[in-house]
Amino acid sequence: PDDYIIDFGSPITVDFTGKTSYDFESGSANFGTVQTNGKVVTYTPNAVLKEADTVRIVNTRGAVYTFTVYPATSVYYEEGFASYTGSWSGGSDTTENQTVSVANDETIDLYGYDDLYASANGDSNESVAVSSTKNDTATFTFNGTGLDIYALTTQSTGSMSMWLYEGEGTDGTLLKLGYVDTANKWLEGNNENYYNTPVFSYKDLEARTYTVKIVVNNGMISLDGFRVYNTQGDAYESVYAADKEAQALTAEVRDITIAKGTYHLADIDDWYKYGENIIDAVYDASNNGSGAVILGEGNGITADADMINNGPKNEIYLEKGQTIAMKLNTSSYGKVAVGMRSLNGGTVSYAINNQEGSVSSTVDMYYKVQPNNDMLVIENKGDSVLALTKIKVTGLADGMSGDSLFTMDADTMAFALQCIADATGNVETADAALTVNVVDVNGDAIAETVLTANGTVGETHTFAAADIQAAAEGILPDGYELTEEAADAEVVYGESDTMELQAEKAAEEDDSFLSKLGDAIKNVIDKVSDFFNSLFRW
Repeated sequence: PDDYIIDFGSPITVDFTGKTSYDFESGSANFGTVQTNGKVVTYTPNAVLKEADTVRIVNTRGAVYTFTVYPATSVYYEEGFASYTGSWSGGSDTTENQTVSVANDETIDLYGYDDLYASANGDSNESVAVSSTKNDTATFTFNGTGLDIYALTTQSTGSMSMWLYEGEGTDGTLLKLGYVDTANKWLEGNNENYYNTPVFSYKDLEARTYTVKIVVNNGMISLDGFRVYNTQGDAYESVYAADKEAQALTAEVRDITIAKGTYHLADIDDWYKYGENIIDAVYDASNNGSGAVILGEGNGITADADMINNGPKNEIYLEKGQTIAMKLNTSSYGKVAVGMRSLNGGTVSYAINNQEGSVSSTVDMYYKVQPNNDMLVIENKGDSVLALTKIKVTGLADGMSGDSLFTMDADTMAFALQCIADATGNVETADAALTVNVVDVNGDAIAETVLTANGTVGETHTFAAADIQAAAEGILPDGYELTEEAADAEVVYGESDTMELQAEKAAEEDDSFLSKLGDAIKNVIDKVSDFFNSLFRW
């Protein structure tokens, strides 16, 4: 049988009709259950895969067949995969099938997306695990190099602490202690639910088994799911390579944006920093490159201390008309995908490099994108809020790292502005022209030059005084100098104006008889003085 890839902790159903002559009567697996129905087999994960799972199926003649289920580079598990103590309510696993993805057949379009969640319009799998009781706990064990924790958030949800232990259970060494206030105050005045919000992340862990314990500190916590990265590290890279998903790096869009922002450590809340650093679960400075830029009007788009303290901790929001621009710092890669979702459940129309699309799912999933000369420009064109989480890039050369993956330059900014202009219709541009006339004291023309600048018709351009002065001095004939200084001049694009500056001929050297006589007398006096000085030396 073929082997399979899963990127969600949901069932897969495989039909072996035409591949075997006998029905199957039983099956088993290490991290899931196996149901058989004639020649149809359904594998359902009931535990987090800590390695690739081997599925064994037995037919009515006693023959045993096996196939392997590989975890993708990231796997999303519902909150039902965690264990709970205290007064939690709700929480579930999904029983709906995900799309069957055959390993090594080069037909898988993208890891991290599935039609199963494409129409989600609320909590993932329509369920969350909820507790408002202080010190209630949830524990989740995984193997990998990173973990995202998802929750339903509002402007008044509570805070929680995270305890990361080595190994299975909480008896191992405590490695990290974290804290997050899930109250999402970034979109002031918006009292809606913010679904499937990544509220805390572990990154760049060594590939091994860990257990995270989540403790309710105060208020209401509503856990919605977990995403595990790189189960068993790079052990399955050869499997991923056939799908062009090997050698992948991810970076949070929020971290990339803050890298271009301005903030002071003293303004960061104490629980989000240690010593002279911001905790990497809130802002990972090593995984952002030189930054991205957000353009447009709207609430809360300034990358500053307010974003770190009050904003979402692992994503960024684009409201209608807002655009984010960035550039890959390499031209050698395989696939590029953006993690995004509709924050509130409404359909969001967007454009990526002027290619329009829409997303209505509230579940964080990857969507494949095509850079334009390595540049990415993402614009929210709809009325709902677009949440951006991570950017995934595959097929990278050895040695690439998150801190060198993205950059921002003038070409990218120009491309972003062009995308915005194209999105709002054809923008008419024209020159603003300033004619600089240099005249003498009588008003007669000496020289003339024209300064131009191109821009949107109807807007105003300011020609700086220093530029006008330099241009005028550059056209003066020999022997002339300006007698007045230029001032700033405003000209509307599509129109022209004139500025007049006066100049005069510089004073010439006096070659008159008296001047020559004076020089001769001075020469005689100098010689007499030298004569008497020589006498006194003796």
